[in-house]
Amino acid sequence: MLEKLHLKNVGPAPEMELEFGPRVNIITGDNGLGKSFILDVAWFALTGDWLQNSNQTMLNGQEVRPSKKNTKLEFTLNSTVPMKAWEDITEAPWSFVYNFSIQKWQDQKEIILSNASRKPDSLVIYVCPDSEFGIHDHTRDTFGFSAKAVWGGLTHSVLKGNGEFEIKKILCNGLIRDWSQWLLEKSDSLHQLEKALEVLSPNENEKLIVAKSTRVSIDDVRDIPTLKMPYGQEVPVTHASSGIKRIISIAYLLVWTWQEHLRAAELRQLEPSKKMVLLIDELECHLHPQWQRVILGSLLNVVKEIMQDDVQIQIIATTHSPLVMASLEPIFDPDQDAWFDLNLVDGKVELEKMHWSRRGGAEDWLISEAFDLRSTGSIPREQAIEEAA
Repeated sequence: MLEKLHLKNVGPAPEMELEFGPRVNIITGDNGLGKSFILDVAWFALTGDWLQNSNQTMLNGQEVRPSKKNTKLEFTLNSTVPMKAWEDITEAPWSFVYNFSIQKWQDQKEIILSNASRKPDSLVIYVCPDSEFGIHDHTRDTFGFSAKAVWGGLTHSVLKGNGEFEIKKILCNGLIRDWSQWLLEKSDSLHQLEKALEVLSPNENEKLIVAKSTRVSIDDVRDIPTLKMPYGQEVPVTHASSGIKRIISIAYLLVWTWQEHLRAAELRQLEPSKKMVLLIDELECHLHPQWQRVILGSLLNVVKEIMQDDVQIQIIATTHSPLVMASLEPIFDPDQDAWFDLNLVDGKVELEKMHWSRRGGAEDWLISEAFDLRSTGSIPREQAIEEAA
């Protein structure tokens, strides 16, 4: 789990310091002020590498580069796994500086950070806004899923001596093949997926229900899973809306990550992880308002439903949605949760850990420090009221 981040001359602000809660952490702020940047650095701190390095075709998770030579990237983890190359480093937090000559981040003892040097004991899932995902499992590896790989599968290619690529490993079968296979086998994975979709559904009347697979074209021999919609039709998942595709992708990768982790832990004769970190950029992306006001609580519940009861989950998410903020009101606990806000002040980006207080509803959140609007109406309406006043 991630406890602290301290950044200096890295990113849009001269300096940032975040002390995360062990459960839910929400980051608000205007576009371009560094919300996604914080998630990218959090992934780096938790996994030991930048997300894009695991899959160069991905659009998200590029390596962060500093703006000045006097840099600092410092973080504190709550981890119980030995650190291999870090065995002589007992103090925390760990600090890194950027070596411009070799274009690498290095720690203060000149140990280059790599996937092999540090294996935190948390499972980490990074949900990007454009259907890309990062998965890190300390018993296996780091996987960067493009949108295409989530649905069609992830393979590892190696370059042969003659310059041709050869497929060496199938790392993930993808949502379509796995889901269809789980249906045929009626496996534990299917039951977990069904439970995850039930928990992530927006309400009792619009449950996401797994139905039989079907063929959608004579030119495609795959069996495509379907969902039974509230209006009675069984719709192939490839024909689902963007919002539903985002939800079923999250549900599938939660189940896939946990099942593969259990298998890997058994083969390595290790105890399964008791910790999971979810990094979610633009939590409300593609989701209808009725979904936005339940998604955070649903994510907390779904991990408990498909994993062991004693698995601890930490969420670090960004949002532009007043409904997401309003949905936190019944569950926010200052001892476990935190809210951070980014603002542009006199031409400089500033990060502040905000005092939590209930606003009462989405309209009140719109005019709060989270979104800084002067009113909830249109700009002409706002101007007319100000002129009249």
